[in-house]
Amino acid sequence: MVDSPQWPNYRTVIQSKAVDSFLSEKGSIKRLEDQWNGVVWLLCRKPDIGRPLNPVKPNEYLIYVIEEDVLAGTRGIRVLYSYGDNEVNIFAISFVDEVGCDD
Repeated sequence: MVDSPQWPNYRTVIQSKAVDSFLSEKGSIKRLEDQWNGVVWLLCRKPDIGRPLNPVKPNEYLIYVIEEDVLAGTRGIRVLYSYGDNEVNIFAISFVDEVGCDD
């Protein structure tokens, strides 16, 4: 019998209203939509890449920081999220160079 690869578990990404507001308010910023689509793509496939705020609960309230990329024309952003077997819940997003998580 031939071993067959398992289908990867792509999780559904759910964004809070705060995230939707941030993206619509800042939507005119160069390359933000492209960058955000990349974040969503990555988190639905590999949500464990962030750093949990509480190591005892490794899939709750993780912070993931994407550094600025001058060549790509993107700003640094940070994302607060949790995940389970089937979903990633994104609670907040902010630019690294701005104070607070609800910019």
